[in-house]
Amino acid sequence: MEEWDYLENGPHRWEELCDEFKFACQKHMQSPIALSTEKVTNSLDKDFLQLHYEEDIYKIRWSKHTFHFLPKNKKNRVKFNDNWFYLEDIHFHLPSEHSIDGKSYPIEFHLVHYSKAREVLVVAVLFDCIQNTFRGGKASREHSVFEWVEGCDEVEIDLSQFILSKSSYYAYYGSFTTPPCRGDIHWVVFSEIASLSSRTLFSFLEKYGWRKNNRPIQEQLQKKIWYAG
Repeated sequence: MEEWDYLENGPHRWEELCDEFKFACQKHMQSPIALSTEKVTNSLDKDFLQLHYEEDIYKIRWSKHTFHFLPKNKKNRVKFNDNWFYLEDIHFHLPSEHSIDGKSYPIEFHLVHYSKAREVLVVAVLFDCIQNTFRGGKASREHSVFEWVEGCDEVEIDLSQFILSKSSYYAYYGSFTTPPCRGDIHWVVFSEIASLSSRTLFSFLEKYGWRKNNRPIQEQLQKKIWYAG
């Protein structure tokens, strides 16, 4: 099987690379999708999603065309629809994969959680810019912080400084956005957009450049889109 990527074997060819990819892409409702308040069919209380994030140590790995941050202790978790989901991976896509109210953004982080039954919940956070600033590890209403040291294989990350626990969000059922793009994935996409302070990421992009690693917007087959505002 040919290796998938975002160039010659990019999203336009993923279904052609193997039967597993083709089956998943044709069977399941796919992600990402274009989100907007006009498409909302149901409302949620904000407390339907409860974030329990704290500082943890993460291993840094390069895999599948992006950096992955893998928690060592797996103590970060979220409660969604009365079920607990535990964080197992953080990675990002440039530019964003979802759009909100017709607009895409420079970067989108995915926080991938699993329940004890191995159900998947992905929390997506979009940012309108990446700033080369140092904020002493402290976030604000307008700025999230995500830093690591280039060349190190571990980093300490405090997700309470990265995500706003009371932000509004969309929720829907979709798929992973990378092959095999299997479905039955719970998605939570925050609708409030902040700036990202990350000197490391800014320096990395300036130094090495970056080929886009995002899947284009997929046809929306979902009949229900929830919103907590």
